[in-house]
Amino acid sequence: MPHQRALYTDGVIEARDRNGVFYPFAERAAQWTDHAPEALLHRIERDLLAHTGGRFGDDVALLAIHRAPIPHPGNHLQHVQRGHAGVSGQ
Repeated sequence: MPHQRALYTDGVIEARDRNGVFYPFAERAAQWTDHAPEALLHRIERDLLAHTGGRFGDDVALLAIHRAPIPHPGNHLQHVQRGHAGVSGQ
């Protein structure tokens, strides 16, 4: 999703499978950019557990943030000013 960020601890990117391969966080997360924050966290959690065989060797923390786009203040003011310009008696 646009305007979405994921924050994570090193336990996420340093999680290894039984062959010692690190969890490919960036590649996996890039596949799920259309997920809402809560769904993204659940998807990563399930995938991370599958990658590690259900065990974490370190603490793991994930935080997904979605920022709703805010209209540019200048555009709002221009719209308001144009609206007043056409009102008679103003």
